[in-house]
Formats: sequence, structure tokens, C-alpha cells
Amino acid sequence: MPVVRKHLLAGRNFQDIDEANQRALRWCREEIGMEVHGTMKKKPFEVFQKEEAPCLRALPSEPFECPEWKQCTVHPDHHIVFDKSYYSVPTRWIGKEVWVRGTRRLVQLFYDEQLIRTHLRAEEPGTWVTDLSDYPPEKLAYLMPTPTYCWKKASEIGPQTGALVEQILRDHAMKNLRKAQVLLRLAERYGSSSMEAAAERALLFGNFRYQSIKTILEKGWFSLGQTAPPPFSTPIPLSPLGQRFLRSPEYFTQREEVIS
Repeated sequence: MPVVRKHLLAGRNFQDIDEANQRALRWCREEIGMEVHGTMKKKPFEVFQKEEAPCLRALPSEPFECPEWKQCTVHPDHHIVFDKSYYSVPTRWIGKEVWVRGTRRLVQLFYDEQLIRTHLRAEEPGTWVTDLSDYPPEKLAYLMPTPTYCWKKASEIGPQTGALVEQILRDHAMKNLRKAQVLLRLAERYGSSSMEAAAERALLFGNFRYQSIKTILEKGWFSLGQTAPPPFSTPIPLSPLGQRFLRSPEYFTQREEVIS
């Protein structure tokens, strides 16, 4: 680099990068590259042509990609968290620290410099990328029928509860399995009729959060509508200006439930 700075760049201004590259190429081929090297007593450019150029490989067809590296812990659910998504790892590495290499297409997991798992990279945050072969046979046998079992037990409580559990398990059954199991325990605690009413309300508002459903059960918020107040016996006259502010009852209907 000192030679390049002193003999190629010092005291020179280039119009753009193309002009600089052309000057550098000519300098390597015709000037510095053709001077006899003080140690080798050979011309560097001739040595390159005869000995080094035949050993060069073609440039890769795809541009170089700088990977992202992160150290992650394998959790008891057989997954690590990388870039806000979840990737499965075989059982024997549970509790271990692994290195994760993420590129635009792949996520590779290493332990002691050994590649232990490769996944396609998730396209959206919150995605679970699971290889079922990472689970031991006895645990896999338990996990597979469990979503079906939960839905069956929920349907026995009532159609609304069955529909609620089906919605919860639809997106990712294994990820949401724990939530479905907890809802069944809520049904045991508060009774089938209360659970049916809470499930009906949750389905109406599309609110499947566990804490919201639990609050509905605790507060007894089972009514889906409100009784309209009795009409006035004597109509109250309104001026034309006041009538402009009148709205139908539907205008005040709450379309989304918010439970703190």
C-alpha cells in the first residue's frame, strides 16, 4: 500500500473511479509490474501471467453476501431465537450455546464448529421453522395428537369453545398448544357455561389473547349487547341546527373490544 500511495496516487486527481481503475491497470501492467523485483529478480507482471493467473478460479455467479452471526441458547422447546423467528435444533443440544450463521436464504447452526442443522430463513418475524425429526420419537408421538386432543376436549365443552380452540391452533398448532391447554384449565375452573359465553365473546371480537379471555371469565362479561334505554314519553324538539348532530344508534356501536 505505501508503494501504491506514493507511486500511483500521490499528486494525482482522477475524474471518476473508472479513470482511476484504468490508470491503476496500466500502472500494474506497463510500469511497476514490469520493473525487476529487488528480491526475486523477476518482473512481477510476467510472474503473474505465467504462474499465478492459471491458478485463479472464476468469479462466483452470485455476489458476495456478508452473513450475520449470533450466539444463541437452545431452549427446552428445541428452538433457538434468531432475528425474531424460531428454528428447531435436535434434542441433544438443548441447553447448549450454539453459533447461528444467517444469510439471505439460509440459517445454519454450529456447535463446536460442527454444522448441526440448516433451515431456510423465515420470511417474516415470529415464524416457527421446525423440523419434526429434531424431536425424539416418544416426544413426537406426544406432540402430534395433542392439538387434536385439545380441540376434541374443547368441543365437548361446547361449540363456541371448540371453535375458539380451533382458531387458536389454526395458525401454528405446536406454538399455540400451551394456550389451548390453559383454556381447557380455565373451563374446568369456571365451568362449561361460562367458558362458552366467554368463547362466544372472544370469537365475536376476534380477540384470542389468553389474558383477555381470562378477564372476561373473572369479570363475568358475558353479555354481547346492551339493552337500549326506554324511549322518551314526550319527544324533545330540536332546532334544525341540533338535528344536524343526530346520529343513528349504529354510529356508536363499538366494533373492537379493548380489554386492559
